[in-house]
Amino acid sequence: MFELRQEIERAKVDKEQDELKAQTEKDVKIVKAQENAQVMITKANGQQKIVVNEVKSLTVTEVNNAKTLAQKLLINTEQKVAVMGINAQTDKVEADSRYNALKQECKAEESNLDAINAERQHQYEMRKAEAYNALSGGRDTKIVMSGSSGENLINKIFDL
Repeated sequence: MFELRQEIERAKVDKEQDELKAQTEKDVKIVKAQENAQVMITKANGQQKIVVNEVKSLTVTEVNNAKTLAQKLLINTEQKVAVMGINAQTDKVEADSRYNALKQECKAEESNLDAINAERQHQYEMRKAEAYNALSGGRDTKIVMSGSSGENLINKIFDL
């Protein structure tokens, strides 16, 4: 029986050792799992920071590109406005020059208005005479002027 007791005692000791060993292995695995979890969290945080920094970088790049494009458009618009202003000023100077030239021409003609009107009247009368000559002097002209209608026509032609 003594042997049996010793075997029971040994079984108890073996059981305690196995339990202690199992508990130790369990604790080691828990610590390793916690370490792995912490490593994974650290990696995830690092990757998150990398992605955040990339997004920030892309955002800054896009904002800078938009600012550059806006500045370029602003400069182009200012240049166009400046050119339009110069063109408008040139057009104004040209219009003023034409106005002044016409004004001087009118002043020059004003003093000579009677002579100009006389010349215009003379040209009118000459053209009128040429028209009457062509009307009455052609070989193929066959106009018969008689009676009161003919007399009215002749009076209108010669303003009698």
